Amino acid sequence: MEQNPNFRALLEGAYAQIPTLAGNFVKFSEFVTRFSELVAERSEKTIDVEEFIKANYPDAKYEPNYKPQDTDDVFLAFRIAPNKLKYISAMKKKIEGVFKTTVCDTDGWVPFAIFGQKITRSEYEAMGFLNIREVVRCLFGKRIEFRQVDISKHEAPVQVRDLKMVGR
Repeated sequence: MEQNPNFRALLEGAYAQIPTLAGNFVKFSEFVTRFSELVAERSEKTIDVEEFIKANYPDAKYEPNYKPQDTDDVFLAFRIAPNKLKYISAMKKKIEGVFKTTVCDTDGWVPFAIFGQKITRSEYEAMGFLNIREVVRCLFGKRIEFRQVDISKHEAPVQVRDLKMVGR
């Protein structure tokens, strides 16, 4: 168990792991559950989540009666402005930087193993992620595409591309 986990990094990791709703909101109960799990895995401390948010993200917005379109579900949702999410922002920049500095094929594919060489395990584990693929999926969603390739063709087994960069 980690001695002094960075709780802000864990909070942002939990925030990234919860499906984002319109307006960058997340379902508060799901967020609290995930954040609490990450803290419990790494520390003996218990965190009052609402107090922690108030102290570290005072501009966080709460919507007590959030109702997603096309559903009858109503719940407490909250959001942290993207410019306040420093760990998420830094990780996104790092991943985008790998894409920008890696030579890709004509269709934009790069070997995914390069990300493991450029982003350390401690960086994504500090945010509560198990592996770099989970980080990419949570932070970029459908913008990043993965594919398995035939290793008999002497290609990296997993390749990835940023759909935002394809066709530039």
